[in-house]
Amino acid sequence: MTAAEEALFRLAQEVAAARGKGGETPAECARVRTPDCPSVIPETAAPSERRPLLEMATLATSSKGNATLVRAGDTAVLVDAGISARRLTQGLQGLGITPGSLSGVFLTHEHRDHVAGLANFLKRYDVPVYANQATWEALGDTARTYARRRVPLREEMCVGSLVIRRFAISHDAADPSGF
Repeated sequence: MTAAEEALFRLAQEVAAARGKGGETPAECARVRTPDCPSVIPETAAPSERRPLLEMATLATSSKGNATLVRAGDTAVLVDAGISARRLTQGLQGLGITPGSLSGVFLTHEHRDHVAGLANFLKRYDVPVYANQATWEALGDTARTYARRRVPLREEMCVGSLVIRRFAISHDAADPSGF
């Protein structure tokens, strides 16, 4: 990671910490996790208070658009934003998520069916975007307009209650990622 990317990551950590959203490295996650962590529901909790440790919901999956919500405790991230900002917003709200409360949007790659709604979504909501350098640069105007929102991907990172591992995948894109 370059010095500039490291500085951006530190800035994202500061923003995330101010929002109470994490941004720590996995080692730091391990230090802050406690038995009363919001992502851990005690077995003594009433059934109505219990939630799965990890939830995933597909908002769209096709050549016309892809977007998936991943949630653990109070942490929610979006993987890709390939449908309109309106559809993203409606889908998230339908799942009880306030779009502006997302801990981030993770981009797998720059193809339109994965980023079509990103620019308008970022225009409405101040959320960070986790993307590697090649994917980010391939976004053109969106990358220039929202440059301060980009958080460089690390091979492994913690965002709130989620430990996210990035791995390379084979696809005809600049530098595609799986998570």
